[in-house]
Order: sequence, then C-alpha cells, then structure tokens
Amino acid sequence: MLFAISALAHGAHQSAAPVGKWKVKSVSVPATAPQAEKAKAMLMSASIDFSKNKTFAMSMGGPMNGTWKVTGHDVALTVVDMMGRKMTDFVAMARANYKTGPSARNKAILEELSKPLMAVLSADGKTLTLKPAPGKAGIVFMRR
Repeated sequence: MLFAISALAHGAHQSAAPVGKWKVKSVSVPATAPQAEKAKAMLMSASIDFSKNKTFAMSMGGPMNGTWKVTGHDVALTVVDMMGRKMTDFVAMARANYKTGPSARNKAILEELSKPLMAVLSADGKTLTLKPAPGKAGIVFMRR
C-alpha cells in the first residue's frame, strides 16, 4: 500500500511540472489590438521547451530564455534574455526612457519587463495558459 501511495504522489508531482516541449493550442487577441490578425498568426507559431534544470527556451516572435518555478499550478517564467540581449538591458532602457519621459506607457513597459510571465498549468498537466496582462493576447499551450 505504501508503494501505491508513493506512486500516486510521484505521478501527481510529475503532472504538476511543465518539463517537455509545448506548442500553441489557441490564441485570443483583443479585437482592439493593432494588427490583431497578424499578431495572432505570429503567436500561433510560438513554442516553449521546459528543461528539468528549471530553465526554458521560448520562441515567440524571437528567442527568449530564462528560468521557471512552479507553485501549485502557477508557473512563473523569469525571462533572462530575449533576442540575444539580457533582460537587464531592456529594463535599463525602459528606466532611462521613464526618467526622460515618465509617461504612463513607459511606466507600464517598465513594470511589465520587471515581472515574470505567469501561467497556469492545468490539473491534468496537458495545457499551460499564459495569464495575459489587460489588453494583451491570451495563449494556451499544449504538450507536443
């Protein structure tokens, strides 16, 4: 009986980890988004590869790499580099732009760059849904 409980617990733990390759299942882009159909087509080709060592490689209009962490069914993706540049470079540029022109847009960009991407792994471990920021695209990934 102890073996059965251990096996069940191990199986539940595995389903809560996103390790493996994922492709886009669906994309929802707000109709008010500029070039909504073009954005949707680009996002449909996105993919994520989660490694056991808690790193990921994502292709979404350009390459992104970083680390991931699971808490329950929530998955936090911290982007370390994007399109060959460190995220710290993008944050520094956003901070410089905010200091020279503290607009609401520059503030929003800075806040967005400073936070991890958040996603929810389904209870069965078959889909991963990126939590969209207000007015942004929603993306659902499925295991390949």
